[in-house]
Amino acid sequence: MSDGELASAGNDNRTEKRPVARKKWATEFLKRISHSEQELPKYPQSWYRNRTMHREARKTVEGQVKWIREIDNKAMKTVRFNTVLLGLVLPAFSFAVKYDVVERINAFYTVNTGIGIGCLIASTALAGVTYTSSSLEAGVSAGDIRTADERDLTDRQVHDTLVNSYAGWIQSNKRTIFWNTVAVTLTILTMIYALVFFSLGVTSALLDGVPTTVEYVAYLGLFTVTVLSLII
Repeated sequence: MSDGELASAGNDNRTEKRPVARKKWATEFLKRISHSEQELPKYPQSWYRNRTMHREARKTVEGQVKWIREIDNKAMKTVRFNTVLLGLVLPAFSFAVKYDVVERINAFYTVNTGIGIGCLIASTALAGVTYTSSSLEAGVSAGDIRTADERDLTDRQVHDTLVNSYAGWIQSNKRTIFWNTVAVTLTILTMIYALVFFSLGVTSALLDGVPTTVEYVAYLGLFTVTVLSLII
């Protein structure tokens, strides 16, 4: 047999052995990573229950934290809007007098204008209280981790403590959400009141009075908005 024929035969043998070698390797790999049902760890039924409770509690806390942050964002946007509006009030009055839009600045000194500015200040204060009073319970602290390490708690003890702690965190966040929701609702309501009363005051100054019908319609609209915000 020539050298070329020997080389060809050697290549054919290696080609035939490769699939066999790969198959053996794959079989060994699967044996190592797979377990029979008898080899799977067995846990008491309470372990599965606590694991499920832990996962659901974590999702609840994360949802509460997200909700509280959304309320805080609304409060901060209201503070910015009200601050800008308050900063424009006096310059706008001065501009109106300077360019003879009204004869005297006293024309703006009406009950409606006063109520509007008062509601705007109240809305800003409520928004600030809403933002600063938020108390989040988002999970374990550094102190909790150190305590668990110092006491050498077992996995079961840590797991059970976490599940019990989540109940307290959820309740605390629930109270925060309730009061923040009330505060932000009042914030938005007082801002709407401010805009309506302020608009009535400015209109009265520019037109030398506002028809009584218009005022009553505005008051009825405010009453309707207030009732709907409490019901919905």
